[in-house]
Amino acid sequence: MKSLFLFTFLTCLILSIAALAQPRFEPPIDQPINFPDTDVGNASRLGLTVMGAGQLWNLRFDVNNQSFSVEPPQRNVGAREAFEFTLIFSPQQAGQVQGLMRVTAVGQDGDGHAFEVQLNGNGVGEDRPEIAVEPEEVQIEIEIPEQEESVTITVTNTGNEILEIEWELEEVEWLYLRGNARRRSINPGSNYRIGINTSHDFPENGEHLTTLIITSNDPDRPEFIVPITMIAQIPEITTQTIELNRGWNIISTNRVFMEDFIDEEGPDMQLIFGDIIEQISHIKDWWGRFCSLEFDYWGIDRWETDQGYMVRTLEETELEVTGALIPWDREIFLRRGWNIISYYPSYESDNLLIALWDLVDRDLLLLAKDGQGRFVNPDFGFMPPRAHPGQGFMVKVTQNCRFSWWPDLRWGVNNQIKPENQRLSHFDFDLETAHSSNNMSVVIRTISADNAVPDGAEIACFIEDGKIAGAGLIQSSDQSAGLTVWGDELLTDDEVEGFKMGEKLTFRMWDPIRNEEYPVSFTVVEGENKYTENGILICDGKVERNGSSGFYLEQFAVKAIYPNPFNSNLTVDYCLFESNDLQVGLYSVDGRLLKSVNPEKKSIGNHTVTINAADLSTGVYVVKISIGDQQQMKKVVLIR
Repeated sequence: MKSLFLFTFLTCLILSIAALAQPRFEPPIDQPINFPDTDVGNASRLGLTVMGAGQLWNLRFDVNNQSFSVEPPQRNVGAREAFEFTLIFSPQQAGQVQGLMRVTAVGQDGDGHAFEVQLNGNGVGEDRPEIAVEPEEVQIEIEIPEQEESVTITVTNTGNEILEIEWELEEVEWLYLRGNARRRSINPGSNYRIGINTSHDFPENGEHLTTLIITSNDPDRPEFIVPITMIAQIPEITTQTIELNRGWNIISTNRVFMEDFIDEEGPDMQLIFGDIIEQISHIKDWWGRFCSLEFDYWGIDRWETDQGYMVRTLEETELEVTGALIPWDREIFLRRGWNIISYYPSYESDNLLIALWDLVDRDLLLLAKDGQGRFVNPDFGFMPPRAHPGQGFMVKVTQNCRFSWWPDLRWGVNNQIKPENQRLSHFDFDLETAHSSNNMSVVIRTISADNAVPDGAEIACFIEDGKIAGAGLIQSSDQSAGLTVWGDELLTDDEVEGFKMGEKLTFRMWDPIRNEEYPVSFTVVEGENKYTENGILICDGKVERNGSSGFYLEQFAVKAIYPNPFNSNLTVDYCLFESNDLQVGLYSVDGRLLKSVNPEKKSIGNHTVTINAADLSTGVYVVKISIGDQQQMKKVVLIR
């Protein structure tokens, strides 16, 4: 039966093609060509011979279905020339397949003829998907902390039916799947890439295993398991370089010392400072114990890694500490009162107050400061120190407690207080240097004068011989100031660095507009107006201008600002002594204008204005009311 079919087909096709060689074209075939049943993945071939006649012809075969093809697809056939062509059926999938073959003949004389023949075939076999995965096994090597690695698993459908896949990563902390997709349909011949990333929560050094499980509708491989191996080889021993400025420094380390620095008592001071002994004169801890290297006296037996130390150097130098990194969030025990603590994080913080937020949030922090005397407390935003590895900090707390450093600020912690680099233009005093190993903090909540204190005004504190022992800028936003006042160094007697214990503090303000200095008197709010090591003085100041000319009478008075604290709207009651325009502003503690209200010109008498702060966060702010150069200010607290 099959032989009879082939004979009939070839005879018809030869006669049909031969007809093309006649000078005139007449369609020779009006019935489809049927192929025998063919297995999917295999091919059936039918041979056909073309005999040219009359002239030279260019013969071309075009098929619109990729399951059918002709070899060769094009050929010149001369008069009385016989040429063989092969028609091929290669089914891509099971079932009936149809195609259309177009035969075009162009004669030597330019005459063209064309006809179409329908092609029919039947693919025999079962439609099925087939999964292929690359790579079939994954290995990740981690050699540095927080190293990021990406892995791509490619799943390909090599079958002839849609492949349905689902995948799941065995849960571990050090690896995660990219994106939210966990299911996919893949067409025959297509692929899909599954992305996997490492996280920063690495396991300990060693080999760690997990698996990616891919399930599919491939009947032969319904589950495909991709083993994933992480080999962590992160160096555990690193070196920290601590920079030491000439003079006093407060330092700490976030390393656990190697055995080379440890004796039977623990980390030994002589071993730790051995390479730079000639550049150091003294080392102190918080309890008053000290080392005097000039006399080879070592009063501090060992280094405690949770504490900071005061180090006085004769010149700039560096201390190198080698060991394993201490976790940044390891708890530190604090005793009620003052402590010198170690800074464990490996990141830098622009604001020490934020880094100490664990204490602030629990209302335990009274004051914190660095080796240069820059200080902060929760109520005032003066001179917030920066924090970076290698520094130590003095912290005063209300009770015994444990605390951990706050996470990296880039993780979303926010605060309105911004650090400032203060530079003085009048008083000759270096704000970036530790002048001795002891100091106290002075907060001037407001400085009043016959009129507003001008922008750029400076304030300084003097000892009896006229030497400056502390200075700072007056913040124009709220007429306040914060400065570090230094005490005389007890361990040296060659010079007077600052105040002696109990000595009265004397202040003067410099007015940049008139280029004159004026004495400042104080009303003490907290503390005493005398030098106390690590003490704090909170006060209100008044500039004594001694009847200097050029000052005008007050044009207005603020009667009340309420409620305080407030949670949305703030009301300001004021009285005008002459008709004028008045400006009301709400500022952050570092002087940034956040809200502005400019009422229309008012007549003499009492008036009210409201500030809406519904979109601001909890914190301390400053209200400033001004007419021309006159202004009054008050701190307010917003609570959500």
